[in-house]
Amino acid sequence: MCDDDAEARHNPLLRDLGCDVSHGESSDSDESDVDMEEQAHRARVSRWRYERERSAGAAREMHVLQAIRMARETRDAMDRSNHLLRLRLERDDSALWADDITAQQRERAAAGAADTLHSVYTSRDEWAAMDGDKHTHEMAIEKWRAHDAAWVVFAERTLFLKQNSKNKLSIDGDDAFEKQTDQTDDDPGIRFQDVPWPPCSWADAIKVVALLEKLENPNHSNATCRKRAFRKLTLRWHPDKFQAKHGFACSGDALGGNTQGMEPHTTEPNETHANAIARRVRCIAQELNDAWREGK
Repeated sequence: MCDDDAEARHNPLLRDLGCDVSHGESSDSDESDVDMEEQAHRARVSRWRYERERSAGAAREMHVLQAIRMARETRDAMDRSNHLLRLRLERDDSALWADDITAQQRERAAAGAADTLHSVYTSRDEWAAMDGDKHTHEMAIEKWRAHDAAWVVFAERTLFLKQNSKNKLSIDGDDAFEKQTDQTDDDPGIRFQDVPWPPCSWADAIKVVALLEKLENPNHSNATCRKRAFRKLTLRWHPDKFQAKHGFACSGDALGGNTQGMEPHTTEPNETHANAIARRVRCIAQELNDAWREGK
């Protein structure tokens, strides 16, 4: 009987065919035990799956964190490399810039030396005739110094006439407005012969004045002395400047037949001293500019 109970307990077919009540109660208890074991097994499986999924999730998170850390380390390394590269490029650019500055300074120094040599050779060729004849050299300088002295007297005379004209205007009032260009009774005004005209051609005048500038300023280059000479002569003989400084003092009398001291200058019929002086000054300015252009 025991064997039948055991078989019925473990054989579902026997349970289905039916047995006595005692046998049924025994099988129910056995089935409940099996269900509990299955539930326990399922719980263990569920916990195992949960732990496995949690471990897999933790592994994935760890993998992501490692990837982020590696990316940050790579980025930091690239930033350091870029910074070092930028510093090296800046250092190279600074070195190239310094080399360029040095090269430019050398080029400017070479250009200055070339200009100096050119100026020396040009001046030597330009003044070869004067330097070759000391007597001619000294005569040209003395003539020009005499011309400068005569010009000082001429400028003082025009200044005196200007002051007298202003004094007369202030005394006579409005009635003297139309007479403000008249000369005083004891001075008829500047005539054509009274103007200290240059004693030589304008090409020679530029050379002589430049030579005097060189004697006064030995450190100046010949080209600089020549420019200063041309500027000095231009300021003296510019038509507008001459007219502003000396035009009011020029005589308004007609030249007439008195042409003494005017050779080789030509005159026009019924021309006044003031008009002849103004015309001659314009010619001088043009001749001076032509001489400067030809001597460059």
